[in-house]
Amino acid sequence: RNAAPYYDWAFRYAKSYKDKLAFKVAFQLVKGSDWEAEDYRNKQQIGILSKVVGGNRQNDPGYNGINVYGDETSADMAGFSYYVQDQTRRGVLAATGGLLDVVNAANAYFGVPGNPALPGAIGMNPYPTTAQIAGFIGALPAPLQATVQQMMPFYIGLNRGYFNKATVSRTGYNEENLVDYNTLNVKGTAAVHYKFSDRFEVSVATYLGSGTTVYTGADRYSLRNLKIGQHKFEAKAKNWMFRAYTTQENAGEAYNASALGAYLNEAYRPSSVWFPTYIGTFSEGRRLNGSAASDMTLHAAARASADIGRYIPGTRSFDSVAAIIKKTPIRKGGALFLDRSDLYSTEVQGNLSELMKFSKFVEVIGGASWKQWVMNSQGTIFADTANRIRVNEYGLFLQAKKAFGKNERFTITASGRYDKQTNFNGRFTPRITGVLKTAKTQFLRLSYQSAYRFPSNQNQYISLVTGSGVLMGCLPGFQSYYRLNSTLPGYTAASVLAYRSGNLGDSSRLVRASYNDVTPEKVYSYEVGYKAVIADRLLIDAYYYYSKYQDFLVSAAVVQRSEEAHV
Repeated sequence: RNAAPYYDWAFRYAKSYKDKLAFKVAFQLVKGSDWEAEDYRNKQQIGILSKVVGGNRQNDPGYNGINVYGDETSADMAGFSYYVQDQTRRGVLAATGGLLDVVNAANAYFGVPGNPALPGAIGMNPYPTTAQIAGFIGALPAPLQATVQQMMPFYIGLNRGYFNKATVSRTGYNEENLVDYNTLNVKGTAAVHYKFSDRFEVSVATYLGSGTTVYTGADRYSLRNLKIGQHKFEAKAKNWMFRAYTTQENAGEAYNASALGAYLNEAYRPSSVWFPTYIGTFSEGRRLNGSAASDMTLHAAARASADIGRYIPGTRSFDSVAAIIKKTPIRKGGALFLDRSDLYSTEVQGNLSELMKFSKFVEVIGGASWKQWVMNSQGTIFADTANRIRVNEYGLFLQAKKAFGKNERFTITASGRYDKQTNFNGRFTPRITGVLKTAKTQFLRLSYQSAYRFPSNQNQYISLVTGSGVLMGCLPGFQSYYRLNSTLPGYTAASVLAYRSGNLGDSSRLVRASYNDVTPEKVYSYEVGYKAVIADRLLIDAYYYYSKYQDFLVSAAVVQRSEEAHV
């Protein structure tokens, strides 16, 4: 991007009174122009899996630009035509009590090997004339003629192989037309400290911030007027500490740029209308022009027909519709986040050996913590449409340290921690370290450590619609919520790609995705080290460690058919 000013103003004032009472205030404002995302290369994407490929909007009808939004919505032309044909077939069978299979009748009339020919059948003509199509439709019962007429471009295109396995995507909007690149960050801090004695101090502090920027995650997000505050109370003494704080956040006017692009498209023409218009126009263009027109010429004409009425960036209609979508929550067909989640935390820690007067024998430190996350996104980020989600986490730890031998040549430190979270069983993680003093300035150390990580709140509860699909949590309840374990099973991304590249309707290529219960990530580590200072001139610090990781959390792409359409 072109050079742009960057401003950073900061102010701080602090004062103490008689070494007892002290306070400070601070303020900072940062203003600038954000990085502009202008990578318009094409990508191939299915769910969260994507890779850069060749092509652009002029030569790839399925173009999906990296920083173009709205073009994530796409359809396989042959697959969509098969769906329209199949739905029409079912409707006609229902209307005739199962007496008329309109697709079999069309196959016999227009010519498909292995089907008996109807009287007057036209055979395998690659470009049936309008009169020939009218002849077939005219032979059908009058109440069905309009329905079958609408099916014919899809049937002919599929039957005559017009589509060449092409995928077509909706026309998207460049990121620069959808987000605000003007960055503003305002922060303020205030704190008061009171020292009751040299060994005991109490403080209260508050931190407030607000900002506007563009954020990259699973999608691109415009964070507008985001607000966050943290308020803390702390008491510290020589042998113990207590801290309690809360973090409060408000997403402000933050929205999903991909959703904005997609819903701008849906606002002027729903995909249920756009794709039939595009594919039908392409099929009719091929039928009427034969081999005289290239595929890309027909694609350009089909896109121009389907894009009639499209909102153009910079126009009043574009701005007014975009403003409505930005203010409409994601779960209600918009792009807005409504996140007002909170965190509450308390921690206490103490030197138990000092407090209990046995520090001469062993040093013991203990502590406990409690945290509660309250997720409140009203269904725009998390699965909290009905009620706020509360997740509690408890922790306890104890550490003992003891020196042995003359001049305390060997020191051993052992600790253990127990943690429990709402959705997972409690976990105990021991650690032990030994340090041997082999000479005045030479030390040998051995250690064993273990640790684990609970899945984050996003890992557990996210239910976010993005341009590439839906991000869903890892908890078992999501399998039922999205009916993945019942009526709408999910399939692996690789098998869906294989299905789309093969014969449509051949579901044997599809591999059902399996769900495994998620457990916390774990790591076990062993270390041996040597540290020495030789002749007051050479420092040696060498170590070897081995770590074993288990139960890594990874995201998997799963494809699920909708209730209305094919995979």
